[in-house]
Amino acid sequence: MPKLLLLCAALIFALITAFVVKERLHASGIRDPQAVEAATITAKRVMVAKTNIATGTFVRAERDLEWKEWPESAMNPSYIAEGMQTPQDFEGAIARADITAGEPINAARLVKTGDGGFLPAVLGAGMRAVTLGVSVTSGNAGFVFPGDRVDLIVTHTLDKESTVETGVVSETFVRDVRVLAVDQRYANPENKVELFKTVTLEVSPKQAEMVAVAGELGKVSLSLRSLGKPEEAIKADAETVTRDRDVSQSIQVNKTASPPMWKVSVSRGAETKDVEVPLSEVR
Repeated sequence: MPKLLLLCAALIFALITAFVVKERLHASGIRDPQAVEAATITAKRVMVAKTNIATGTFVRAERDLEWKEWPESAMNPSYIAEGMQTPQDFEGAIARADITAGEPINAARLVKTGDGGFLPAVLGAGMRAVTLGVSVTSGNAGFVFPGDRVDLIVTHTLDKESTVETGVVSETFVRDVRVLAVDQRYANPENKVELFKTVTLEVSPKQAEMVAVAGELGKVSLSLRSLGKPEEAIKADAETVTRDRDVSQSIQVNKTASPPMWKVSVSRGAETKDVEVPLSEVR
């Protein structure tokens, strides 16, 4: 009899203990500890977009990519799980399509540098790629990187055969175009300043023709744009042409003393005579 009472007391105590534990787990929001533990074990970290990545955008690993816990039951073979690749492997890659922040990265939606079809993927709809030869000075001494935006300046000499004015002139003829590559590199993950001999730019078809003509006219230089607001950039674009006399006062004085002349032919009957008229008097 005492043994039976002891057994009943032990059973009652076990039931009370189980009830108390269950209530505490329920209060803390954990209904099934084994299921929670299993979910934790089967979860994996996958590479996702940290920010919205637009089509044709250069990917920056630190800025655009991160790891995120992802349930194994929702895994897709196309996702990049931790241990397969690193965000740095996609530094400088191009998005083939829009990727939303938090969305798992699908390798098929990114084109790495060196892959076939990389350059067409970079170009916006209807845009063209042109390559310019540059020097240390015309290329901003290596401080231009893929993804930067630049203006193009042409410096050339005017002569009397092509214009009524002579001298050296510098003009900004293309503005705010994107740098696609320097030499044959589409990215500079270490942000090292390196000298380069060519630069490839994204331009419109008309701008591509202008670049070709400018190369025949004279020296083409790059002017690196700031990251300022568009309205600030518009104000900075107000001045587009600079002449030699704007730089040197001595040239201004000489041209004031000897103003540009316009040669015209005057005919009187059978007689024709060439006459030079000051350009300032021509209306």
